[in-house]
Amino acid sequence: MGSPKSVEQKAHKLLHHTLMVAEYDVFRKMYEPITGCTAILTPENAEMKIPEAIGIAKRVKKPVYLVVAPDLVIKPVVRHNEQTAELAKTNEHSLRAVIGHVRKLLEQAQNVVILVDMKTLRYELQAYVQKLAEQMNVPAASMMQGKSAFDETYPHYIGMYSGAFGSEEVRGIVEGSDCVITVGLVWSDSNTGILTARLNPLKTVDIQPSAVKVGEATYTNIMAEDMLNALQTIGYRQTKPVPNVSFPYDIISGEPEQPITAVSYYPHIQRDAER
Repeated sequence: MGSPKSVEQKAHKLLHHTLMVAEYDVFRKMYEPITGCTAILTPENAEMKIPEAIGIAKRVKKPVYLVVAPDLVIKPVVRHNEQTAELAKTNEHSLRAVIGHVRKLLEQAQNVVILVDMKTLRYELQAYVQKLAEQMNVPAASMMQGKSAFDETYPHYIGMYSGAFGSEEVRGIVEGSDCVITVGLVWSDSNTGILTARLNPLKTVDIQPSAVKVGEATYTNIMAEDMLNALQTIGYRQTKPVPNVSFPYDIISGEPEQPITAVSYYPHIQRDAER
């Protein structure tokens, strides 16, 4: 983000594209709550702040806000001999502990379901989840905000889960399972059918980008992709076939001369999207 020249800021001039109060940091402060980080770049801190901001953006999957005055762009960057911060890594001790916990849960399970959500998309975990569903031979559903986080043409996909506001068939499968593996779940009101979703926390493996919760136990410093890969080493595989679920817009209905309704309109959109 550009800003007034640094010399004009030091002189406290009233300039256009400002609030006319000689307060030049107000816009950066506005962005603080909705970004991963903000920073004012100078020749002295640019070498550190720019890589740091890029690393934060990649890690938390949020935009960053960097401010640079136009007269500083052509100035040389002051070099530092500081090492670049290492990327977050999985704590192997925590990973072994959580896998042991999940193994005990799966030993008693006969109806396992995978539930994906928006962070599956944001952290690009789709391939890991799909491989796990195939290896475990279990059904996979998506939350509303996580739609398309699981390939909807894949045999293991059973539809969207949205509590009392979604498919009763899908709701029965998800809420009737004895183990739900959630990936990137965001428990918001709109995402859970106005909080009508019912998941038993004691039978839920909640995988977040850098932590996992199983029942009441939380395991930190575990990257989601490492957790999803490690789950495959447990060797769990469901013997019964994945439920054959009917999708609401699979059946084409309505005649051309009839009024347009959702029942007749959306199946055509679905069919065209699959072509």
